[in-house]
Amino acid sequence: MEQIFITNKFTLVPIIADNGHGEEAYCSTKDMNLILGRFFPLSDNETVCSIPVLNSKALLIYALPNKILSADNNKSLYLPLAYKILNAIKDIPEYNKSIIHIVKYNYKTHKDGYYLLHTALQEGDKFIMINTYDIQNFNTAVYYVLLSLKNAQINPAQTAIQSLSELRPDEEKLLKKYFKNVTVNNIDKNVEIDVINF
Repeated sequence: MEQIFITNKFTLVPIIADNGHGEEAYCSTKDMNLILGRFFPLSDNETVCSIPVLNSKALLIYALPNKILSADNNKSLYLPLAYKILNAIKDIPEYNKSIIHIVKYNYKTHKDGYYLLHTALQEGDKFIMINTYDIQNFNTAVYYVLLSLKNAQINPAQTAIQSLSELRPDEEKLLKKYFKNVTVNNIDKNVEIDVINF
């Protein structure tokens, strides 16, 4: 079973195509800390890591909670949900595509409800955005997805959307009102979510 953790502390940066020696250049640990630290407060209880996004020239930089590492100290076993989303969006065949994942359980208070939306948008082979939003209900999630499309000047009626979390029939119906194609690929039952970090 995959080990996935949820965090809003991530950013996507381009990989420099050539470091002068014919190899792709990645950020140093110091640079990764500086880049991520510009967007999020980082603590001593986190390790900044990175992973190249498959079949792209992008590097995902993220904060990995150290309490995950304390068990086996193997960073490569744990990936942020954002990485799974970025790889899944490329499998949607339509030109304009969006992916969402909604956390419907608060791991801090152990209560059901709507808490965190991950959303990504891609036009052709070009990543437009990936982000997280705090949400209170499904309508708020739809609002943020539509706002992302509006900011990118992409018509939702010409966009396919896939949910990586379970949708109720009324939620799926609401998405079908705006999007040309709606699919559900619930990954929550196939992954183990160890920690929430936000």
